[in-house]
Amino acid sequence: MRHLGMCDLQKVRKRRVEFTLQDLQAFAAWSRDFNPLHLSEKYSRTTSFGEPIVHGILGVIRALFFLPPPSRHRIQALDIQFLGPLFTGISYSAEVEEDLHEVRLQDGEKCLLRIRLQYADTGLTHPWKPQTAHLKVPKVVTEPKVWNLGQLSSGMTFKGVWSADWGSSASIFSAAGDIWSTLTEQDERVLNALLWASFFVGMESPGRDALFSKVCLKILDTNAGKLEQDFESLSYEATLDSIDSRFGLLRFSSLLPFAEIQLEAFLRKTVSPFEPAKLLSILPSSKQLEGKVALVIGASRGFGAGLSACLASQGCTVWASYHKSETEMQNLVKACAGFPGKIIPIQGDASLASWCREAKNSVQRDSGKLDFLFCNATTSLQRTAGFVPTNVALVDQPLSHFGRLLDESGGICVLTSSTAVSESDSDQPHYVAAKRAQEARVESALLEYPRIRALVLRPDRMETDLTNSPLGHIGARSPLEVAVSVVSRLLDPMLDRLEVRENF
Repeated sequence: MRHLGMCDLQKVRKRRVEFTLQDLQAFAAWSRDFNPLHLSEKYSRTTSFGEPIVHGILGVIRALFFLPPPSRHRIQALDIQFLGPLFTGISYSAEVEEDLHEVRLQDGEKCLLRIRLQYADTGLTHPWKPQTAHLKVPKVVTEPKVWNLGQLSSGMTFKGVWSADWGSSASIFSAAGDIWSTLTEQDERVLNALLWASFFVGMESPGRDALFSKVCLKILDTNAGKLEQDFESLSYEATLDSIDSRFGLLRFSSLLPFAEIQLEAFLRKTVSPFEPAKLLSILPSSKQLEGKVALVIGASRGFGAGLSACLASQGCTVWASYHKSETEMQNLVKACAGFPGKIIPIQGDASLASWCREAKNSVQRDSGKLDFLFCNATTSLQRTAGFVPTNVALVDQPLSHFGRLLDESGGICVLTSSTAVSESDSDQPHYVAAKRAQEARVESALLEYPRIRALVLRPDRMETDLTNSPLGHIGARSPLEVAVSVVSRLLDPMLDRLEVRENF
C-alpha cells in the first residue's frame, strides 16, 4: 500500500512515467486548470513549445506516486522547481533519492522537475475517500484570465472559490495501482494544495500566458482547516507580493486553511504580429523582383512571414509553405494583398518526400521555375526527441525535390541557420547539431547542382514564437528587420557561390 505523504527510508528504484493527451484533459477537469497551453494545439503552436505541454502539477503528482510504502513519516513541506516542459508521448525517468528527500522527473540526464521534501514524525493517517458525485461545486470557468504587466502591481489580491472535481481523477490514479484506495487525510491536504496552485496560476494569475516556475508548500499541523461544506469548496485569497518586470516573473503567497503556499510564475510576453506599414517604412515597395519565384518553407510566422512579405513587396511571387498555422497564414496573405508581388499559400509538412513532390508539381505547373528556395522551418526546441532528424529533413527533402528546378534558373538557396553553430558549449546541443547538419546539406547541394548559389544566415536571436521564453526575448532582434536585410542582399546580383552571413 502506498500513501503520497508516508515514506519508508529505504532504497528505491528508478521508474518510468509517460503522459497522454487524455491525462491532460482529465487533470484539467480535476484541477479546473483549463489553460490552453495544455489543451489547445492551435494556441500552443503560437508558443515556444509548439504543442500542448503537460501541466506541471500533474507531473508533480505523478512523481509523488513513486514514493515507497508508508511509515510514520509524512510530507510536511515541498519545494518544487519546474525546470523544463513535459510533453506527451515521451517516457521520462522518475527518480527518488535514497533518503526520500528529493524526487525528480528527467529526460535522460536533463532534470525537468525537481521536488524537495521535508517530513514530520506524525501525520493524519485516517483513511480518506474523495467524494466523486453530488458535490455543490462553484461554477466552472474554462477561459483563463489574460493579463499584461501594466495591469498588475505588487500588493494586488485575488479572491475566489475553488473546488477540485475528484470524479475526473480516476484515470490518473489508475496509473498508480492502489493509490486511490489508500488515500489518507494527509494526502488530501497535499493534493488539494497542489491542485489549487495549478488552478490559480493557470486560470487566475498570470492566467493564460502563465509559465510555472516554482512552488513552496507547507502543510499546516492543525487538525482544523477542512474545506468548506465537507471539502466541497475552498474560499481563497492570494497576494501578488512582487514583480520582476525584466523577466515577467510574478511571486504570490496564499494562506489556505490547511497550507501555506508561495508561487512563482512567469507572464509570457506576446510576440508582436507582422505590420505591413512598418515593413514599407524601411523597405519601400518596388518591382525589382518582378518575374521571380520563391518558395519559403516555414512562412506563416516570425522570420518566415517577414521574408515572405519582403519578397512580395518587391514584386516576387511567393509560394508560402505552412504546416498547421492556417490563421497566421491567412493574416499574412491579407496583410500583403496590396503588394506588387503575391503570396500563394501551400500547406503541408515539408519534411515529407510526398509533400515535396506535390509542391514541386504545383510550382512547376503554375510558375514554371524557381529562383529562391528558403529553408526556414524549425520545430520546437523544447521537444528534443526526434529534433535532429526532423529538422535535417526540413532542408534535405526540399533540396532533393526542388534542387534541379532551382539549378535550371541559377537560383539561390537561403538557409536560416544560427550563430549557435560556432558555439563549443551550448545548452541546446540538439539544436546545434541540427543546424550544423543543415549547413552541411546545403554545401552538398552546391556539389550536386553547379549553378545553385547559397546564402547561409546565422542571425542572432530573433524575437519570434520559437524564442518567446522568459530569457529568450531579452536582446532579441526584430525578425522583420533581419528579413529586410536578407532580401536587400538578394537584390544585389554580386552574391558569392556560398556566402555565410552573420551581421544584419
